[in-house]
Amino acid sequence: MKKAMVFGCNGYLGRNMCWYLQQQGWTVTGSDIQPSGFQNGFEYYSIDVADASSVAQIDLATFELIFFFSGLTGTWNGFEQADTYLRINELGLLHFIRQYQQQQAKGRIVFPSTRLVYKGIANTPLKETDQLLPLTPYAVNKIACEHYLAAFKKAWGIHYTVFRLCIPYGNLTDATSSYGTIGFFESMAAKGQPISLYGDGQLKRTFSHMLDIVTAMLQAATMDNTDGEIYNLGGETYSLLEVAELVAKKYGSTVEFAEWPAQAALIESGDTIFDSTKIEALGIRTTKLLKENL
Repeated sequence: MKKAMVFGCNGYLGRNMCWYLQQQGWTVTGSDIQPSGFQNGFEYYSIDVADASSVAQIDLATFELIFFFSGLTGTWNGFEQADTYLRINELGLLHFIRQYQQQQAKGRIVFPSTRLVYKGIANTPLKETDQLLPLTPYAVNKIACEHYLAAFKKAWGIHYTVFRLCIPYGNLTDATSSYGTIGFFESMAAKGQPISLYGDGQLKRTFSHMLDIVTAMLQAATMDNTDGEIYNLGGETYSLLEVAELVAKKYGSTVEFAEWPAQAALIESGDTIFDSTKIEALGIRTTKLLKENL
């Protein structure tokens, strides 16, 4: 039986990945900082990745795939709690890598990165090799982790694949539709409140359904030629206004506009549109359409 470990299994991405792995016949072990898991059907460990001794509980050598999804997200929280973000997002990964090396693990590490590492370019799809410009502590953490993985691969021969996500949406595990951008839009509209957008709402993003995300991650991570590589995960490109209008129509709500707060404008990356040519060359393509899956 194929075995996979999911760190951060109680989070949005982790819950969906655990469900999908089980559907594909994998035996799953999960961990997170909470005392218990949010899903049933697999072994669970309560682990604080910021504590090296806590990470040592897991026998990493028994897993073919190890999804390292633990970490903190968020824009402004990263500024206000930069030391905590550093401890959990970066030191947490380093504690894990040390255990991976000490236990002589050979499984593929799967690490999720973010659109926020890029310098956005108006109306231009971004390749994995395009300029990086992190404007938040969270984005700095993600770039640092990408480099840690590359450095330890060269020094110790660890195996990993990085997937950069733009805007994920959808949910495979329960009735909650989405988190992040679309989740925010839906929470406002469902309460009968207008969806508020900064500026004119014309910023563009690539939206990826959760089923496409977990499918692509699993397929690519089990290929030999993806070891040590970074991939953009594809999807459909819309402006924030277009998506807000779709959500507003679904709930009978409206869209309103507000001026950019000065600080928020300073750290806005602009259009982040993903070029997914690299992962598509592996035969991996998205299939879910946003208009059919809100």
